[in-house]
Amino acid sequence: MILILEVLQFVRIAESLGVDSRFKRGCIAGTSYCIINPKGDVQACAYLTETAGNIRKKPFDEIWRSSELFNNLRTQEYKGNCNSCKAKKNCGGCRARAAYYNDGDYMSSDRICILNN
Repeated sequence: MILILEVLQFVRIAESLGVDSRFKRGCIAGTSYCIINPKGDVQACAYLTETAGNIRKKPFDEIWRSSELFNNLRTQEYKGNCNSCKAKKNCGGCRARAAYYNDGDYMSSDRICILNN
């Protein structure tokens, strides 16, 4: 069993080689994973600076369920190449890289993706 968390293209490669992977989807930011920083801010991942809320102001379970950030990420309705990509369900592109290269828009296409460039 292999656990793939950060190198999204390996999900597709592992699957094509028949390797058993624990996750059949690449980027899990805001869908089944998040972080809480020392200030109490809840983020989809350590590399995505957008916050979903703060546990000092709102209970975590409420943030997890009702955050606009998390709900957007869970739709997988990405923009550009990521939305029409055949590997969308298994990869999803890196939302932090998408934000970094697209003026903070974490739903934009992942411009570094090897499939879409």
